[in-house]
Formats: sequence, structure tokens, C-alpha cells
Amino acid sequence: LILWGSNDRVTTLSHMKLVQKQLKSAKFEVHPWGGHHLMEDDPTWVNQKIAEFFGLEGKNSSSPS
Repeated sequence: LILWGSNDRVTTLSHMKLVQKQLKSAKFEVHPWGGHHLMEDDPTWVNQKIAEFFGLEGKNSSSPS
């Protein structure tokens, strides 16, 4: 899973495309306004994407399985 913010001024889209090319099986998600620190910019979005990636969306993580 690769998460990237469209306003990231540290890691450019061209760099992320190189990473994506090397990690062919990785899922690439682009945040519409986030920057380099996506977890600080929009933690809800980041958590949602991680949950979706692991197939956990809609599940309550605090309840025992």
C-alpha cells in the first residue's frame, strides 16, 4: 500500500511513480489535498485506506474476534 498526498513537496509524484513501478503489486492511493505528513493531515483517510487494504472496513477493531 502506497499512500501519497497530492500536495507533498518532499516526495514528488514522479518519485512515487518510480516506487510504484518497482513495487508492481502495491496499491497506490492519492490523497486529494494532503501533504508529506498524511497521518497528521487526514488521519481518518489514512486509517480508512489501511483498513480497506487489509479488508477491515466496517469492522470494529475494539471488539474481540
